[in-house]
Amino acid sequence: MIGIPERVQRFADHVVEVVGIEPAIESVAGYWLITLTAPRVVATARFKHSHGRGGRWFWHDGTLLVDGEPRPVTNSMEELASLIADPDGRAVAPPPLPASEPPGKAPAAVQRDFWAIARKLGTDAVTVGRDGKRWVVALELTKPNGATASLRINYANHAHRWHPDQRHPFTLILDGRDHTSQINNLAEAMALLADQSEPGEPGAGTAAGPAQGAGFDSVGVRRHSVIRN
Repeated sequence: MIGIPERVQRFADHVVEVVGIEPAIESVAGYWLITLTAPRVVATARFKHSHGRGGRWFWHDGTLLVDGEPRPVTNSMEELASLIADPDGRAVAPPPLPASEPPGKAPAAVQRDFWAIARKLGTDAVTVGRDGKRWVVALELTKPNGATASLRINYANHAHRWHPDQRHPFTLILDGRDHTSQINNLAEAMALLADQSEPGEPGAGTAAGPAQGAGFDSVGVRRHSVIRN
């Protein structure tokens, strides 16, 4: 029997440490598949072997389902644990604000989206910051009717150009509920923000279809040196 690669085992051990559930580990079609099953929540992560990466196993992709419906992946193992404890998202906290940077220091693509939001909602509501190697545009807004909104746009460098991170581009929290699956780009996020007419009750003009996730614990993967380029 083929032994489980060290990186795959470390990832599974981290699941147990943080979430408290023993995941299943199996070799499927050339991949190592980790599957976490909880009431109402199923999360998977696949690891692939690549000679181009020094012959190492690295995180490849994954999925997150809640009540059988696809969701964007969580940004950390701690967020996954919170989701399992509260699948309805009644008390979702936005990601922490990154350390603020002057907008002029950010790459052009980041500045473009920053000013697109600032022109509509004001510079007091939106900031630019760094989170490790990523740039982040962060919005925190409270409307006169009491509705709250938190938007994060994560940018990664691909082929020396900055773009919204392909694996985890957006997080949108409206009145403590995660609406990330309803947006695929900044325009849809802004439309949903504008449509938020009542606290916790977005309007009808939302975009349909879930955003595709990349794996159930991107931060956990980075902690275990699984490099995603």
